[in-house]
Amino acid sequence: IFQSAPGNTQGEPNGVYKINTLQVTQAQLASKLNEIYANRPQKIIFVKAGPDVIYQDVISAMDAARGAGVKVIGAVLPSQEQQLGL
Repeated sequence: IFQSAPGNTQGEPNGVYKINTLQVTQAQLASKLNEIYANRPQKIIFVKAGPDVIYQDVISAMDAARGAGVKVIGAVLPSQEQQLGL
C-alpha cells in the first residue's frame, strides 16, 4: 500500500506494508490508515503489490483502507509504475 497525495499503499511479501515509505505491520495498518484519513477530504488510495505478495494480504489492506473511510481504491499495475513515478 502506498499513501501519497491521494494515497498509496504497498504490500511486501514479508507481511509488512508500506504507506509511502513508512513501514507498518498488518496489526498497525488499520490504525495508521485511520490516522491518515481522519481529516482528509479526498479519501483515495492506490494499492500496489509485488509478485510475491499473497492475494489475501492485498485484500486485507484494501479492507483496512475501507475501514479508514477510503471511498476510492485504485490498483497500480507494474506497467504503470514508471508512468506514475513509483
